[in-house]
Amino acid sequence: MAPQIDIDDDVFRAIQERAEPLIDDANSVLRRVLIDGDESVPSRAGPTRPGSPQAGRAAPGSILSEREYEAPILLELLLRGGSGQASQVTDAVGERLAEQLTALDRQPLDSGEIRWRNRAQFTRLTLRKRGLLRNDSPRGVWELTAAGRKAAEDAG
Repeated sequence: MAPQIDIDDDVFRAIQERAEPLIDDANSVLRRVLIDGDESVPSRAGPTRPGSPQAGRAAPGSILSEREYEAPILLELLLRGGSGQASQVTDAVGERLAEQLTALDRQPLDSGEIRWRNRAQFTRLTLRKRGLLRNDSPRGVWELTAAGRKAAEDAG
């Protein structure tokens, strides 16, 4: 029998957010995040359209992991004095990561948004949850917290 672990409600919600309904169990989500380094959150938009350029979840290693976006976001905000317009920061992050982005990263999702831009947005949410970006910034503005400033300085 496999070992059993107890998890708190916050960890359970984080697993649920990263699970593909009717596909993943807790172990498959933890394996994907901890071993494969893929912290993406599946789309809840439903099945993809036939012929869509984005045919479901990207295979591990076929796109940049969320972790690869963290330092560029933090560094870009630090360069801008600690805050910046979301679209401008995202554009600059794309320039920083241009040589690392895969063909799949550059493809549009069903929503029409380019995959890497979408992942940058999810990374922002992760950084907010970790207390590195402010939770109360005006709409469309990303701002470092004191901890985020230190993390950016350490990453630079």
